[in-house]
Amino acid sequence: MSPEEIVERVAATYANAAEYGDTCELATGGEVRGKFRTSFVRSGRLFFDGELFTKKGTHRFTLDPMLKIGMAVAELAGVTLGVAHAIPRLLLPNAIGGRSILDAPATLLRRTSDRVELVLTGSVPRRIVIDARTWMILLHEQDVMDQSTIVASYTPGF
Repeated sequence: MSPEEIVERVAATYANAAEYGDTCELATGGEVRGKFRTSFVRSGRLFFDGELFTKKGTHRFTLDPMLKIGMAVAELAGVTLGVAHAIPRLLLPNAIGGRSILDAPATLLRRTSDRVELVLTGSVPRRIVIDARTWMILLHEQDVMDQSTIVASYTPGF
């Protein structure tokens, strides 16, 4: 399977999922900076909440149900360095705008019986680790402006 076929398979898995749930841990510089939860049912119901840990303390946030789904996710994307956008954008590609984390040329780094690792070389290079059985993203890593690396580790389960 080519890297392009893998990306298409992952995108289709999320876009066609009847329901989805995960927990995500966000880290920069090896330090946990946040924890998030996503729950989704294909009828369009999306729940997202979490905490960010900063020098000023812990900040809780949740998806605002009064905002249109695309705007609500965009609002959260800013405070989570874009991580809040990644999975909802894959689940609801027609309702949530912006670039998908998969919208870039892909190169296969390694493949084992249970994992696939890709590098996507767009304007923001990313490393993505995928569960080879479920085609769900387990890890998403990218550099951020301050020269550190942001790592989002997902634990899918619903």
